[in-house]
Amino acid sequence: MRWSFAFVMLAVGFGCTGDDPSMPFTGSWLVRGSGTTASLRGLHVVDAEVAWASGSGGTFLRTVDGAETWEIGMVAGAEALDFRDVHAWDRDRALLLSAGLPARIYRTDDGGESWQLMYENETPGVFFNAVSFWDEERGIAVGDPIDGRFLIIRTDDGGETWTELPWNNRPQALEGEANFAASGTCMTVLGKDSVWFGTGGPAARVFRSTDGGSSWQRVAMVYPGSSPYTNDACGLGTGDFFTGTQTTYSAFTADLSAWAGQGAILRWEFSSDGSQTGDGWWIDEISITDVAVLGSCIGADFLFADGFESGGTSAWSQ
Repeated sequence: MRWSFAFVMLAVGFGCTGDDPSMPFTGSWLVRGSGTTASLRGLHVVDAEVAWASGSGGTFLRTVDGAETWEIGMVAGAEALDFRDVHAWDRDRALLLSAGLPARIYRTDDGGESWQLMYENETPGVFFNAVSFWDEERGIAVGDPIDGRFLIIRTDDGGETWTELPWNNRPQALEGEANFAASGTCMTVLGKDSVWFGTGGPAARVFRSTDGGSSWQRVAMVYPGSSPYTNDACGLGTGDFFTGTQTTYSAFTADLSAWAGQGAILRWEFSSDGSQTGDGWWIDEISITDVAVLGSCIGADFLFADGFESGGTSAWSQ
């Protein structure tokens, strides 16, 4: 393989903020020219000296001197592939994940001098987005849905071999839902067995596994927070409210003209939609404030707003 030495067109900061995530970033950023026309997608920083990048045209890059210089190479036979993510263990060992058809995973153990094809998938619609590893041996990759479920593959030998998760064990996708092709950032792992990935499209959801990807649960996304009430007279219990995600909205209109000029109390009944596993009914952009008597179902000065920019009721008509 012929190498060329250049600089990568990335803003790379090698710095450390310590263990406190609230501390501001104190490192410096360096912009380096690449000398390549490849669109760079993936980036994995191993330590203060070693980092790998990947991109279109079967391109990969490596630095071993803290981004002062970058080595640019191309995987033989992969010139048409787009490497959307890269995972590296050190200066010699790295793994490349391509996105579209055919989807492939390559591994090098000699700093990119040679690459071995470890996995290939030519199923119509295959599109991988991210790969992550818990340790030196155990890793996981996630792709867009095929036949209605997200494609997930795992390895227990450092990427030498990969096994697809059985179809019934994969998270079910909603119509039009997919991962973000976000340079490997739509998935993250933690500890020995935990992994999360995010989706987008008509619905944005988060899935979590605590057993290494064998089983998955949808994470309830809470907005705006926990209820301040505790089993009051209105029957409001403890816990988080406004949970779940919304795919489509259906408008409901009620004629209130018969009560024009009169005081009114508006009530909604929230219930589960038995036809949707794990999901239910939603009411969007509702705010009720200024309840005069907390702990009671009788109050005064109710204010109702339905997400209008003014926060008032000027857009309502009798």
